Amino acid sequence: MSYAEVIKHSATVQVTNTVPLLARRLWNVLLARAYDDLPDWERVRVHKVPVGEVLESLGTTTRNTEHLKDLLKALASTPVEWNVLGKDNVEEWGVSALLAEAKIKGGQVEFSYGPTLRERLHNPRLYVRISLSIQNRFASKHSLALYELCVDYLDVARGRGETPWIPLDTYRAMMGIEDGQYARFAQLNQRVVKASVKEVNKRSDVAVSVEYQKDGRSVTALKFRVRPAD
Repeated sequence: MSYAEVIKHSATVQVTNTVPLLARRLWNVLLARAYDDLPDWERVRVHKVPVGEVLESLGTTTRNTEHLKDLLKALASTPVEWNVLGKDNVEEWGVSALLAEAKIKGGQVEFSYGPTLRERLHNPRLYVRISLSIQNRFASKHSLALYELCVDYLDVARGRGETPWIPLDTYRAMMGIEDGQYARFAQLNQRVVKASVKEVNKRSDVAVSVEYQKDGRSVTALKFRVRPAD
């Protein structure tokens, strides 16, 4: 697999977005490097990537490993709950940390995944390809989360796609909106929904639009339509 992209299970796209933007990008970089070795549990239980290569892939100019440690800690403490939007129509719920463990040793980042997540990550039945160069263009974690979600639902053969209706509470969780933050929908719509749609359309290879489901005058759910950019 080319290191220009990462193949992600849909469950790791539809994840509560509590980690910072750079941590989400880091997880994609690590998965891209580990992907080919995931099936060989007996031979490779811990994956290793040079620190310099990790930082270069993230597009950062700093060589500050203290910040890298903080990002790894965030990934090791962040749960991924699969089947969030029920895309695979399978009655199964599960949760796992994005990384089971991580350390920096001898100029290498060493990391591993839990067994269930590792099994799902390689050749998953539901997957999405994320460009590692495009992910570095986003300035907002909301935009990267929206980009991954929309690419996940893009039917390349048909040249278009759409997400299911996403209840506002689910959308807030996927965007990492804290309790009480943007309490009024007008604020959420302006600062997160419209802002992330605008950045995805400006900086990525897809074009996205949003629709609103209402109960009376109140917005209850969102749907995103996606197509390849012109």
